Amino acid sequence: MGTDRAAPLSPAVERAIRQAANLAHSCGADQIEPVHLLVAVLLETESRGATLIARHGGDPEAIACRLLKPTQQASQIAPTPLPLSPTAQAALRHARSSMLVPRGLHASTDHLLLSLLRHDPTLQEQLRTSGVDVDQLLQTAASRTEQDTFHGSPIPLDDDLSKLSPQEQATSQSPPADPSPTSAHYQRKAQELLPLCVRIAYRLLESADACESAGTAAVDAARLLAVLLEAAAQQGIPAGAEPVQPAAEDASLAAARLWGLLHALATSPSIPPDMAERLAQGARLAESVAIQTSRSGQLRRRIHQARLYVLVGADCPLGVAETARQAVAGGADVIQLRLKRSTDRELLRIALEVGALVRKSGALFIMNDRPDVAILAGADGVHVGQEELPVAAVRRLVGPDRLIGLSTHTPEQAREAAELGADYIGVGPIFPSKTKQFDRLAGLALVEQVCPNSPIPAFAIGGIGPENIEAVLKAGARRVAVSHAVCAAPDPEAATRQLRAAIDKYTL
Repeated sequence: MGTDRAAPLSPAVERAIRQAANLAHSCGADQIEPVHLLVAVLLETESRGATLIARHGGDPEAIACRLLKPTQQASQIAPTPLPLSPTAQAALRHARSSMLVPRGLHASTDHLLLSLLRHDPTLQEQLRTSGVDVDQLLQTAASRTEQDTFHGSPIPLDDDLSKLSPQEQATSQSPPADPSPTSAHYQRKAQELLPLCVRIAYRLLESADACESAGTAAVDAARLLAVLLEAAAQQGIPAGAEPVQPAAEDASLAAARLWGLLHALATSPSIPPDMAERLAQGARLAESVAIQTSRSGQLRRRIHQARLYVLVGADCPLGVAETARQAVAGGADVIQLRLKRSTDRELLRIALEVGALVRKSGALFIMNDRPDVAILAGADGVHVGQEELPVAAVRRLVGPDRLIGLSTHTPEQAREAAELGADYIGVGPIFPSKTKQFDRLAGLALVEQVCPNSPIPAFAIGGIGPENIEAVLKAGARRVAVSHAVCAAPDPEAATRQLRAAIDKYTL
């Protein structure tokens, strides 16, 4: 594996290599291939590599399941050490040579991920078909690698050690010095960075508190600030409470910046082990806040919290905009615009109007079937059916920061939806619908099978109204999608309130 290389491997990478050997063995392979290493990185769900995949539109665990279908239990340990294939060797060597060892840094899972994708283009295509924005991911990973160096310039990611000067090669292949835990290097870096980290953390806490639908972001930000204040006190470093400017910094960007600083500190040469663990904990909390306060994180949290989803379209006598306005006022969490017969220009005009109205009211705005219009109208997501564009193709169009919903009509389709990368599903049709004709009704049996067990939000749909919503809820649904019951009502707001009251009797 090239142990003569100076860049040490992070614990996560070491675990990934061991897991890759087990995966290769379980698949009947006689050597570790790049795909085994990639799956092992994805299964390290809290690793930097898996987080990068998640931030760029992929579900790490679902992708891992699709990439490998072991013939034995994946957890079974390989009886003898398996060698790395030549391509896997080159990728690992590349990952270790992507930074200068004297900086005291480790090759992390994002370095390994980047190197695997560079050395095995087939992995790039497999990730693309799983909805990952690979081009943006490679760009992000490369920029993060540059930031990780903290001092000096990184080795270009497409270079190897043979392109370094003889002096640099000798330095990169010699083991790092092992000075005492009170080394001047660490103390200097701590004196410089910890006060800055504390000031950013104060600002981050303020931003996270003000960030609606950010889940536990504010709690994590508070824990992060406490960790940093404790670290500064332990080092005898004064840490002021004045937030770093600019005051309007986005919470997600501030958290990402803080993560980079803490990682640089935690991997400093000669850092005391207890301090390294404390700062690593801070880095994990910063990354958690970054994910939760990102646009994609907030949208997914909001769709998880949603209970009532209203589709508006051509059958709204009051018009789609007015119906949408009343539906949101009555308690709808999500509005979907469904217009099948409008021209593209007319559809975009209406989408812009309805989208602005819905977002201003605090609800989610979803486009039906049209990812292109969803992008142009600034929609929060797009919903597709089983006959429309596949989820992976839609993800490539809309990117990681929009929701994708998928209609499902069988338990098999519902189970597959999460693996395909859908953020939520429609489950039905439950009853005959006045807005859409179906050859077969799924009925309440599908609700019973799918809704209580779905790993992603599941909205029962199809002919649901005040006369039968109680039966749907008793069958296990906790989220409901309606159209005619609201659109055709003389008072859409009152009709929505009636449905919402029924749903709110049942907790998520």
